[in-house]
Amino acid sequence: MSDIRRVYSQPNASSLKEGEEVVYLGRSKPLARYRKEGGQIWVSYMTTNGDLFVDKDFNVQGTISQGGSGGGSGNPIVKGGLVETKAGGLGASYDAAVTMNTLTDANNVRSRTTAGLDSSGNVDRTVAKDKGGFGADASTVSVALITDNIEAGGLKTGRNIGDSVKGITIFNESQVARAVTDDATVLASDIWWQTDDTPVIKCTFNYVHDTDNKTMKASFLMRTDDGTAGNNAIMKLTIYDYNIGSYTSGSIPNTGANKVTPVTVSTNRTNFDAMATTGAMDVSSLSAGIYKVAILLYNEDSGGTAKSYLTGPVVIVYGA
Repeated sequence: MSDIRRVYSQPNASSLKEGEEVVYLGRSKPLARYRKEGGQIWVSYMTTNGDLFVDKDFNVQGTISQGGSGGGSGNPIVKGGLVETKAGGLGASYDAAVTMNTLTDANNVRSRTTAGLDSSGNVDRTVAKDKGGFGADASTVSVALITDNIEAGGLKTGRNIGDSVKGITIFNESQVARAVTDDATVLASDIWWQTDDTPVIKCTFNYVHDTDNKTMKASFLMRTDDGTAGNNAIMKLTIYDYNIGSYTSGSIPNTGANKVTPVTVSTNRTNFDAMATTGAMDVSSLSAGIYKVAILLYNEDSGGTAKSYLTGPVVIVYGA
C-alpha cells in the first residue's frame, strides 16, 4: 500500500487511482480520509475531541444512549432507529398507525387532552367561574335563565333589573337662596322639633313604587335636648297610602295604617349626630303604584318636657 498523502483540493473519482488513499482538510469540516475502491470514493472523518461529524444522512439501526458506561448502558435516545417517547419522540414509525394511546404516561399529552373530553370529543368538564365557566355541571344551568330573559338588544321587555339597581336617592332636603339679590345665600336647614311620645309627621313626599325596588333607608341629623335616660329622640320612617284631599288640602297620607313595617332610630346625644336606619325598611311587598313616604319625630319622654330635633333627611331606595 502506498503512503497516504495530503491533498489540497476536494478528492473525487477522477483525481484518485484505484486503491489510493489521501487526507483532505476542507473548510469548516474536520480532517477526512478518502479512498478509491471499486471505482467509488469512500470517506471517514477524524476528530480531535470525540465529536462525531456526519456530512449527510445518519442511519441508526441499533441504539443511541445518553450517558452510561458504554455498550448502550445509558438511557436510550434512539432505539431501533426510532426516537424514544422520553426523548420527545413517538417511539414508533411515523408512517405507522400512531394514536394517542401510544402516549401512556399518567401525566402526558394524552391524559391532559382527553381528561376533559367525552367519547365524541366534546368538552365534558366543569369550568371554574374564574376561568370563564359556570362553576357547575352545565346540565344544571337552566337555559331559561339566558334565553327567557335576554335577547339581541339586551333584557327582554318586562324583565327586572333587580340587584343591579344599587341605590337611588328619592328625597334629599335642599336649600336655595331666599332672594335673587347680590350676596344672597342659603339659610340654615329647617330643624324640626317635637315633644312627648306621640309620633308627628314632619316630612312627607310622593313615592312611585316599582316592583324592582326592595328596600328603603333614611339618613339624617338628630339630637335630644335631654340626654338622661328615658328622653331619647326617635325618628320613624314609614309608608302610607296616598289619599286625595280637597282643593285646599291637596294630597295627604292616609295615616290609618302603615303599608309596610316601619323602622325607627333613636339617640340620647344632645349634639346633632349623623345617623341612618340600621335596618332597611322592606318595601318588596308593595304593589306598583303611588304612595306617601313619611318621616315622623317624637321623644321617649311621655311627659312632654324633653325635645327631639331632626334636620337634613335623605331617603334612598335600593334594588336589593
